[in-house]
Amino acid sequence: MWSHKNLTHATHEHLDIVFGGVHMTLLRHLMRMGTAHEVMDNEFNSLVKDANLEHFKGLPISFISGGDNVVYSSESTSMSYDALREKCGTELYRRSVVQGYGHLDTWMGKNSAVGVYPPVAEHMEWCERFKNEEEREDLHMDEKGGIEGISISQDHWRWKQPQQR
Repeated sequence: MWSHKNLTHATHEHLDIVFGGVHMTLLRHLMRMGTAHEVMDNEFNSLVKDANLEHFKGLPISFISGGDNVVYSSESTSMSYDALREKCGTELYRRSVVQGYGHLDTWMGKNSAVGVYPPVAEHMEWCERFKNEEEREDLHMDEKGGIEGISISQDHWRWKQPQQR
């Protein structure tokens, strides 16, 4: 689920809170989808169909995966990314693999604010600009997969340490 080295002691101590309310039906569903290597509905019918991919046309999506993710391999995000780009065009989809991270530690790791959040914030800002139909032609990705015209420094996203009481 995560690379332990990325979690703080406090996060380790409270993992029961994170997972305490997960319903077994959800876990069984996730297990079945993982075994089948595809997304399924509640009746376990495959949702990976051209008609369903059409629903994502015009919706900017950024796939982010930890390089050490054993829950969903980075290859699975690559397959989804490629399928969307093939079906819906290349402009709206991005993909990044964050090395040294597993599954959930990408979001709750002690250094996620530096390694993961800036590209997420960049994508959200791009989506905000993109929502105006006329702006679509002005937004293009650069050669590194970033979005031209948007630059968010890592310093902007550094956590401020809480003051000791």
